[in-house]
Amino acid sequence: MQLAVKSVSQEKFDDSLMNLKSMFKFYGIMTIIFLSFYALIFVVAMIGLAMKG
Repeated sequence: MQLAVKSVSQEKFDDSLMNLKSMFKFYGIMTIIFLSFYALIFVVAMIGLAMKG
């Protein structure tokens, strides 16, 4: 994005925004996966505690 601003290129700026959109989409999907994984661990731990005691 800095290169696009320095060179005043609309095409490079559009490309950088598309790359930024892809990065945020990737981080969003990874966040959902990690939160789901943590929720699964929590449920398994609660079931384990319930069966133990």
